[in-house]
Amino acid sequence: MTRIVRCPACGALWKCPDEAAETLRCGECRHTFVLARAETVEVDDDALARVVAARRAPEEKKEAQMAKIAEDLSDFHARETPEPAVPVRAAPPEKKPRKGGALFALLGLVGLAGALTAGALYFHDPILRQFPPLRGVYENICRTLPCPGFAWSDVRAFEIRGELTEAESPRRVRIEITNASDRPQILPLLEVRLLDSADETLAQRLFEPADYGFAEENVLPAGETVRVEAELEVDAALPVRGVRVTAVTPI
Repeated sequence: MTRIVRCPACGALWKCPDEAAETLRCGECRHTFVLARAETVEVDDDALARVVAARRAPEEKKEAQMAKIAEDLSDFHARETPEPAVPVRAAPPEKKPRKGGALFALLGLVGLAGALTAGALYFHDPILRQFPPLRGVYENICRTLPCPGFAWSDVRAFEIRGELTEAESPRRVRIEITNASDRPQILPLLEVRLLDSADETLAQRLFEPADYGFAEENVLPAGETVRVEAELEVDAALPVRGVRVTAVTPI
């Protein structure tokens, strides 16, 4: 087997011996490159010999024709002048740089970028746990690309209703939470206020999803509704007349 190496600058192919140095210089364009980073391939010796012979035959034939022309010109010139004739040699064909290596590298980079993007979208949960500020970036991307299991965090997507129960102290509040959007949403924090007849706050508490019954599965699918209860400690003598429940973005 013979190892063939491609010059990354001009695309020229060269036979590379086993004892070749780590750094090579292209004999065509004089570009210096590292062998380990260049494109190489192992080729069968017989197959390589046949390819080289097939490509060399037209060049040898052309050189023979040019040599015959040069010989004829020499004979003619010798008849005209006693000075020796100068042999005429054909100029070697111009070799164009090959772009295959650059194309393969570009395709490889595109494939790698696609794989990294797919992995980041699929494994979004551990990434967001480590880097919460990236949630806004994911929400924009996942509007157009598939993100399996991803949930949005938009408090404006919820419709929330609250009402007081008959209990005096602690006061219990029934809360209905509806995801009015077309995407799954992370359940919000709930700010619950007990109000008097003038809508002044008598008591206030912030409830996390775990406080109102969603310690683990805190995602509400699109269009679904959950009903929960919350308790607030308040002086029984205070005139509680109403309740206000507000959704707050989880931190």
